[in-house]
Amino acid sequence: MKNVVIYGSTGPEIVKLLDARRVMGKDDVHILGFLDDNQARDGASFVGLPVLGGSDLLRSIYVDCLVINNIARTTSIRWKAWCRLQDLGVRTYTAIHPSVDTTYAQVGEGCILQEGVILGPEVQIGPQTFINFKVSVGHASEIAECCFIGSGVCINGRVKIEKGAFIGSGAMILPDVTIGAWSVVGAGSVVTNNVPPFTTVFEAPARVIMVHKQKDGVE
Repeated sequence: MKNVVIYGSTGPEIVKLLDARRVMGKDDVHILGFLDDNQARDGASFVGLPVLGGSDLLRSIYVDCLVINNIARTTSIRWKAWCRLQDLGVRTYTAIHPSVDTTYAQVGEGCILQEGVILGPEVQIGPQTFINFKVSVGHASEIAECCFIGSGVCINGRVKIEKGAFIGSGAMILPDVTIGAWSVVGAGSVVTNNVPPFTTVFEAPARVIMVHKQKDGVE
């Protein structure tokens, strides 16, 4: 029996994923509840599970539990949450929906892969990346650590997505394109050319609409 706590009590989909794994016999997982550093949520109920308290409890009561990083509002916030978990020395849990075939792919520690994700041969996914529903990733593509890929995104072959990039729902990235670190691709965009780091692109074909400063706490 694996005791699991979920860090971040705002995304209910993770519970559905873990239930699917249990029903399909993929894991014997017991979800104890959520941890959230927002003290206003202490003692609340979320998706029928208790909010147990803050991440400091990972030093004591829940020190032996596996932890899922469920924070995904922005990739910089997700990155900081991961750094917090690393500082606490916890073991993270890699949550992959049982419908996802990872036979020919490499998936890093602490990733979340939701239902309907399709991974082509030789795909590499870095630690702590969150891939949402019905995403397709073409052959030999690389997704670095702590990225977020929204629902329905189509990533073609040999694409490189660098650390902390955020790809909005329904976007399409054409073959051989590089998406720079901590960049943002707007929902529904079609990316035909490389995207520089720390930029936001939007439309079809995608164009740069914003260049933003590096945020504190990201590398």
